[in-house]
Amino acid sequence: MAKKNKDQEPQANLNSVTNRDILQRLNFLYQASAYLHTIAPSPSGKPSNDKVIELSKEQKRERRRKARHPAQTTELARAYVRSMKIISQKATVRMDPNVKRTLCKKCNTILMPGSTASVRTKPSSTHGHSIAYTCVTCGTTRRIPAPPILDADKPPRGQSSAPDFPPAPPQADDEAMQADALNPQLDSGPESAYKSSSSPRKHRKRRISPRVPPLFQRKGHVVFRGNVRLLEDD
Repeated sequence: MAKKNKDQEPQANLNSVTNRDILQRLNFLYQASAYLHTIAPSPSGKPSNDKVIELSKEQKRERRRKARHPAQTTELARAYVRSMKIISQKATVRMDPNVKRTLCKKCNTILMPGSTASVRTKPSSTHGHSIAYTCVTCGTTRRIPAPPILDADKPPRGQSSAPDFPPAPPQADDEAMQADALNPQLDSGPESAYKSSSSPRKHRKRRISPRVPPLFQRKGHVVFRGNVRLLEDD
């Protein structure tokens, strides 16, 4: 047996991917659903309000039959996404987070900006900004946080490569201390304490620090199209 070279970088092997056939099936269903949404007629723009209505047994049976055999391309596209979720749950295969974020939670529509969803950027107190995807079919809004992102390859702010210079002597602080010693405060009674307590406090706005992007959005992932490995530029 040949010895492994420790200095050699590990190479991605397509045959070592677990559940490869299931991932390819999920990929096909997603692409087919996206294609059917592109050739489908544009929706009217008014989301349908699904009200709870009591149906008879025949009406329920007819609805299940229509769900199994969709007549329109949009219904077929949503059926493909529904099949995606069922397959991933039964096979215990986790879908990519970037793919899951493009799916409507209510009607299983692929949220494509300008076609099946409207996109707006809204402020967020926690993340700074958030992107709101509103489904045109059902009106469901999905918010995705969009905080400021750091470059994962760059060092953090505390570890800069610039040379360290000695700090300047605090001359201003010494002068202020001398001035306070020469001019003592005269308003040291209860009135000054009342004035300081009654003054309104200014709430400082929380500064949102940039963070490193999540692992699935970083560079360095190996992507295959069929049996061909794609480069990062593709």
